[in-house]
Amino acid sequence: MILDDRSYIILFSLLKFNGERSIYGIYHLLTGKKSSQTIFDSNLFNVSHLFSLFPTLTRDELEEVIRLLQQHKLITYVNENKFLITEEGKNHINEYESNFPLPSNLHGWKYYQRGLVFWERLSLLVQVLSNLIHRETQYTTINQDPAVLHFVKNYILRLGFKRDELARKIHTEVSEILSLTSNNEALLFVNRLTGYGRIGYTFEQLSHINNVEKTRVYLLFHNLLHTFLMKIESNPGNFPYLYNLANDLFDQMNLTVSSSETLKFLKAGKTIKDIAQIRGIKENTVEDHLVEIAQSVENFSISNFVPLDIEREILTLQETLQTNKIKPIKEKLGDHVSYFQIRLVLAKSGGRNGT
Repeated sequence: MILDDRSYIILFSLLKFNGERSIYGIYHLLTGKKSSQTIFDSNLFNVSHLFSLFPTLTRDELEEVIRLLQQHKLITYVNENKFLITEEGKNHINEYESNFPLPSNLHGWKYYQRGLVFWERLSLLVQVLSNLIHRETQYTTINQDPAVLHFVKNYILRLGFKRDELARKIHTEVSEILSLTSNNEALLFVNRLTGYGRIGYTFEQLSHINNVEKTRVYLLFHNLLHTFLMKIESNPGNFPYLYNLANDLFDQMNLTVSSSETLKFLKAGKTIKDIAQIRGIKENTVEDHLVEIAQSVENFSISNFVPLDIEREILTLQETLQTNKIKPIKEKLGDHVSYFQIRLVLAKSGGRNGT
């Protein structure tokens, strides 16, 4: 079987899940389902960079890839829609990674949604500035979202530069980041932009022009967006005008709305029981929120919920058993440790191969 990017990513996800989650865990990961379980698994199995990479993937498409992988003996069925990678499958992964490595800055969990918003703002800004410079007022904006239009308008007014001066500053910062990429990647990014007298290319057009699989074009483009955000976030002083375009995105935590609400109450000193009563939800739901918070919020302490000696006991046993399954860890530890405490420790540690 000749792998393509999508089948490789699915096969790689099966390798990382190691028979401990079903193929529908992969489906939820790749389509970006923000459930407590999916968020927990993406961190635990070190596949958070793949989160939401294929938001339009269907179950039928996933099942067809699984069928082909099984037909070519790259995976073997375990039970309950769970599969293990065969040695042949591992060889295919190694060969594919050698010839077609995934773009190195992809990080779906951290940057996918933020990257889309950044692109909407930057691409509209480039179009507006380009047409302003050429004194063209009769054109249709590429983005009709009122929030994006309002943001870009305020951005231009807030900075107060002349149109050509602002355009030069944006051009300089964008060029500096693109200089860190290959010529092909930089050209791909530029060709996606719409400006005076030209319309940006679609992924289909770029795939045809460059004779590259459409999925690879898509991944390269999102890798570029993630590269932009990574560079801007780590060096805001070097990219002040792009930072102004994205700084509110960096302030947002990768939490579901409900977990964000729970975090507010935690910071106010409320207990799990308090939060459940105030919000009218089950304590188990609050615990799910805490697991999500533990793996998403930097420096969040779990000491109020798991004593240090229990945390060490869980991590030691996890390493001994070489598993991310909660049930066997619980069975070994006994009743003095809860399922919630195990989940919380695994979420905080990032799994046995955590980053």
